Amino acid sequence: MLFPDYRGRRMRATPTFRRMIRETVLTANDLILPLFAIEGRQVKKPIDSMPGHFQMSGDHIVDMAVQANEAGIPAIILFGIPDQKIPLPQKPMPGTALSRKPWRWLRTRFRTLP
Repeated sequence: MLFPDYRGRRMRATPTFRRMIRETVLTANDLILPLFAIEGRQVKKPIDSMPGHFQMSGDHIVDMAVQANEAGIPAIILFGIPDQKIPLPQKPMPGTALSRKPWRWLRTRFRTLP
């Protein structure tokens, strides 16, 4: 018999074989935590389309990064969310990028960041 009618499973018959031939093992070391930075202090707004994630001010971002580090998550990605959308892309003024301030705070907390 060929594939559509018959799917051979002899290599997956026992737990030992399944463990040996599995393709992917996912650990905390493989994860990257997305963090969304907004202006202000002590601000934490839920993101409706991403349950469990928040738009946070820099002080909360540092706390969340510390928790992620303690949980074994080795990396974060930081997104700056502006107060208001602009219709056309513009080059930011030097030093005004929203994610720079939390990034500076993170660098003082974690000396190993690039």
